[in-house]
Formats: sequence, C-alpha cells, structure tokens
Amino acid sequence: ELMLEEGIPLDELKRRVPNLSGMPRREFEHFIRQYETLGGLPDRVTYPIQVWNFGPELTLIALTGETVVDYSLKFKAAYGWNTTWVCGYNNDLLSYVPSKRVLQEGGYEGVTGMFEYGHRGPYNGDVEERITGKVAELVRQAVSPP
Repeated sequence: ELMLEEGIPLDELKRRVPNLSGMPRREFEHFIRQYETLGGLPDRVTYPIQVWNFGPELTLIALTGETVVDYSLKFKAAYGWNTTWVCGYNNDLLSYVPSKRVLQEGGYEGVTGMFEYGHRGPYNGDVEERITGKVAELVRQAVSPP
C-alpha cells in the first residue's frame, strides 16, 4: 500500500465547489460523496508489484500506475542495466507514481495530478522507499526461490 497525504477538509470542499466547473468540480463532488458515504477520504491506495525472473538474462519488474523514469533507472542500476526490464501500467492505472525527487519538485506528476484520479492528495514522502523495499524483497524471492 502507498499512503496519501491529508486531503481537503469537507467544509472547504463544500465552500469551493460552487466556484468550480468541469473536471475540478467533478473531482471535488467525488470527494464530497466519499466523505458522505465513507465518512472520510481513503488515506492509502493498494499498490501491487510483481517480479518475474527468467534466468540470468531477464528480470521483469511490473509496477502499477504511471511510474516516473526514476524507478526504471534505479532498478536497472541495482539489478542489471541489460537484464532488468521495468514496466508501468500494470494491474491498474491508479495515478502518476512519483519518485521522491518528483514529489519534492511538486507540479502535476508529483502533486496536482492526483485529484483527477480520485485521490485526496499526493503520496506520502515515503512512496519511493515503500516501492523500492517491496521490489527488493520480490527480486530476492524471484532470483532465489525457496
């Protein structure tokens, strides 16, 4: 799972929605419905990751969502430039998935693009650490099965 930062409080959403139109208005209305039906906005998203090892020639790392290139560079450096294939868009298109660098830069991929995917806010600052840790665990299992 990946944790999300705090969302906009319900009273603020209700105050701002009349002045919005188009997609921003639909996003805020979605958040209001979540408050009303769930009692709040979800604070995390499920983030499946798979790793397949096809022998010494190929390790496939399948990440969920639209991941930024930093993950590919990081995992290729760690597990082999010519033998590691990192791919996104697996399992679900839940949002852009920023690295710590992109998250700190802010902007659309790191912060503001989250609303259109129905998330209350950007990912928590440990997003890259969580993904990297899980990938390392799965690579160990795939390369050295029990």
